[in-house]
Amino acid sequence: MLVLIMTVIGTAAISLAGRTVVETRVQEVNVDSSQAMLAAESGLERALAPTPVLSGTVGTNATFNVTDQTTGTSYAIVGPFANGEIWEINLSGFSGQLNLFWDSAPTSGGARGVYVSGVHSTGILDNAYAPSGFGNGFTTPDTGSYSLGGRNFTYRRLAVPYTAGSTVMRVMMLGGDTILGFQAGTGTLTAQVRQLTSVGTVARGNESIKQGLGYYESVTDQVPGVFDFALYSGGDIVQNSL
Repeated sequence: MLVLIMTVIGTAAISLAGRTVVETRVQEVNVDSSQAMLAAESGLERALAPTPVLSGTVGTNATFNVTDQTTGTSYAIVGPFANGEIWEINLSGFSGQLNLFWDSAPTSGGARGVYVSGVHSTGILDNAYAPSGFGNGFTTPDTGSYSLGGRNFTYRRLAVPYTAGSTVMRVMMLGGDTILGFQAGTGTLTAQVRQLTSVGTVARGNESIKQGLGYYESVTDQVPGVFDFALYSGGDIVQNSL
């Protein structure tokens, strides 16, 4: 009987020790993962500073490395954007065919439309596209499944019209959260998107944990969307006392 009791106690002790090792390892992984994410965030902040730093050390065992590139000469996919938000497509030097793709995101479902304004030196050319039943005054786009950059979109409009010499095309999302894609059907676009990818790494012995963050912005001097709902005289903006 005494031997049996000792055996049970010994087994319980081994089980407890094993569980402690596993739980300690899980805690270490969680801590390292959080530190790697903090390093990635620090990398983005330092890359966006007036004097960019693209690699460095955070603390004692975390590092970051940031890739900064401009993309979008043939196509770009951006978003998601909320209802009423705007993305500007840089048309400087472009004279080819421009195609638009869009879809509801991050969740699929409701119909989405876009309001497109091609800005040129003497005015603006406006067009609006949405599926049938979305509202009055919209041109119906192609509806189906259209692939761009490895993603399928529900709506597509080929050869969006714009005036020769236009410098920018402003696309307003309508109906809810939307992913936007655009493509040079012919010709080559000026680089559209500044894209930064930051990877934070925490090393522990022969192992390491990595976390990544992405950031992108339009390369144009994009006017905030709120100004699309304001009137501007073209003169100075003066604040009057009440």
